[in-house]
Amino acid sequence: MRPDAASRSVEFNDKLIAFAKHWGFRPRACAPHRTRTKGKIESGVRYVKKNAIAGHSFTSWEAFEAHLANWEREVANARIHGTPGEAPMARFERDEAHRLKPLSGRPSFGLLRELSRIVGNDCAVEVDTTATRCRGG
Repeated sequence: MRPDAASRSVEFNDKLIAFAKHWGFRPRACAPHRTRTKGKIESGVRYVKKNAIAGHSFTSWEAFEAHLANWEREVANARIHGTPGEAPMARFERDEAHRLKPLSGRPSFGLLRELSRIVGNDCAVEVDTTATRCRGG
């Protein structure tokens, strides 16, 4: 993302635009240097680090993920959050859940891949290092 301070316009990365189009949403950028909109993300990361991870050790990545899933369900989403004064899960179920759309069998964006094609002077086309000779002249 490259913001232009003079015009207040934003140029998003092409891959982000493709991702957004694939999943049917429009990205919106926070204003540059506006900590009020970005600070909430920082405090959320800090909350997870201090409350879910600090002081724990895990024997495997799977154990870590299981711990986080349990912590999220039993602690983070069940507690009364200071700003709205209610549990995040209750708020999600009331205000957000009905807005989710089914995936309808759509493949994950991560399954899509970019192919680079190199065409040499001898008319050889390489796609993922597989060369194919073109015909004609």
